[in-house]
Amino acid sequence: MESLEGWLASRGQGHDPLAEQHRWALLPPGKLLRPVLLMESAAAVGGSIEQVRPVATGFELMHAGSLIHDDIIDGDEVRRGREATHCRYGVDRAVVGADALFFAVFATLGECRRRGVPDRLIADATAVIAEAGLRITRGATLELDLSGTLHDDTDAYLEVARLKTAALLRAACRTGAVLAGATAEQTAALTEFGEALGIAFQIRDDLLPYGRERRPGTRTETAAAGKPRTSDLRNGRPVLPLLLAHRYGDDAERALLAELLGAGQERSGERSGERATVRAYASQEAGADEESRQERLHQLLERTGALKAAQHTADTHLDRCREALEALPPSSHRQRLAALAARCHSRRQAGDEGAGR
Repeated sequence: MESLEGWLASRGQGHDPLAEQHRWALLPPGKLLRPVLLMESAAAVGGSIEQVRPVATGFELMHAGSLIHDDIIDGDEVRRGREATHCRYGVDRAVVGADALFFAVFATLGECRRRGVPDRLIADATAVIAEAGLRITRGATLELDLSGTLHDDTDAYLEVARLKTAALLRAACRTGAVLAGATAEQTAALTEFGEALGIAFQIRDDLLPYGRERRPGTRTETAAAGKPRTSDLRNGRPVLPLLLAHRYGDDAERALLAELLGAGQERSGERSGERATVRAYASQEAGADEESRQERLHQLLERTGALKAAQHTADTHLDRCREALEALPPSSHRQRLAALAARCHSRRQAGDEGAGR
């Protein structure tokens, strides 16, 4: 938090025209998961937290930039309980501001160098961060390609999660290890931990709109992830619970899923092996709003066992996290990394009714 304030203060001193917008996007902060992962990873292999703190802040800047882009693409107007950045400042300025946040992470590496991190490690970390940016863009494009389709290709979903979401967590852990001068084995272990954690966190976020605390008839507009709970429904995003409902549901349940997603097959005579694209079609409840459809979707996901199956998938990746940490020496920092992974269990929010059929 102090590091974010310091970075914002330095922007303001230079009369940066994006300073106000960046303050809006960054404060109040989110969970600060990526900065924490980077610092704990460095410390877990004997590195100095103070030396890597600047680039830890840089990872939060990069994350905030990706959220601005996501909100523009998804058309979401709310982020963390208030206006999304592009709604407050306009799409043009939001795009430019988000791009600035992506580049800013590299400037923070310069501060790490001034704090004593050797040049060769700075160069290695630069490559890690650049690769993460490329992974994020590939994942976002793949997600767009898959959006609006009814299918049960969980492998494609996991690839999107690995690239779009897990890339930055993976890079945070790997950057911490690299800047701390970790061994190849330790660096590989922390990289594996970050990637598995990122996939598990993406699945958990997919489950947030279906939390136990929600009751039919209530109208909470924003999920704990900070965006409207109906966002994935409205945009036809290929989130894991929907894919699993399509896999485990019977014909009637699949038809209902298509109705709730406002989807139908665009054409029946397409080339063999080409996935059918999905077009909007009239629902039997033409006047039903998104919240009503979201509640019916929730019931369907419980009935098919999709929610429990999705959580089980997350748990398999959390097992990868625990195994990866075994390569690190015992320490309070390793324990804190393990605790971050355990949050996916302790904050489990999906219903447990039924198993995937």
